[in-house]
Formats: sequence, C-alpha cells, structure tokens
Amino acid sequence: MLISRLRYRLALRRLTRRRERVAKAYKADYAQAKKDRVGREKLEAIQQDQYFELSMLDDEIEVLASRHLLDLAHQLLLPIPAFQEEGGAWERTTHTGEFFLTRQAMKELRQSIREEEKARREGLVTWTAALVGLIGALTGLVSVWKG
Repeated sequence: MLISRLRYRLALRRLTRRRERVAKAYKADYAQAKKDRVGREKLEAIQQDQYFELSMLDDEIEVLASRHLLDLAHQLLLPIPAFQEEGGAWERTTHTGEFFLTRQAMKELRQSIREEEKARREGLVTWTAALVGLIGALTGLVSVWKG
C-alpha cells in the first residue's frame, strides 16, 4: 500500500503542478492581451480556453483520486459504492466521459479506509506490546537463573 500511495502522491503532484503552470500561462496571456487592447472576443476566447484546459486537468485529478481510493478499498477488502450512471455515488467527467466518485462518496470511502487501517494498526500494536512483554519476562528469567 505504501508504494501505491507514493505513486498516487507523485501523480497528483504532477497534475497539480501542470494545472498551476496552465493557470499561470493563461493569466499572463490574458494580461498581455489586455495590455495590447485586443477585442472583447479575444479576451473571452482566452478565458474559455483556460476554463477548458483547467477543467480537463480537474477531471484527471478527480479520476486519479477516485482510482486511488478504490485501489485502497480493494486492498483492504472494503465495500465500494455501487455503480450507477445517473445519481448515486458516481459522476461522469465533463470531457472524457470517465466515471469518478462524488465528493461525498470519496469522503465516506476515505473514512472507511481510515477506520479499517486504524483497526489493523491497533491489532498490530497489541501483538507488539505482548511480544515486548514476553521478551522482557524471558530476559528477566534468564538473568535470575544466571545470577
């Protein structure tokens, strides 16, 4: 799971940086066009192009986040939201037509993942504490026998 989380973080960082670069480039283009006193249509075209590119990147980010959460849920054997084309826990991207989880469904799935991971960690901590206690007791017995 650690490797999949690292891959997700890297992919998310890459998309976020690309989104920031696109927004910055369009901001500069818009400012230059305004400075050059181009027509209103040209300024609107720049804004529409910016909206289109940024919404494409937003769609990619939503799909990436959904896939990551679904992968984690599968690894932990958790139930995933039932697929429905209309309504429910799924939405369709604006541009590519891919499906992704709604924000509410992501929130609920993320909570389930956290609860399952916490339960697994608690079990590990219990066994670790018992093992450490056993090692301490054995060490004490050995020192008494040798001493």
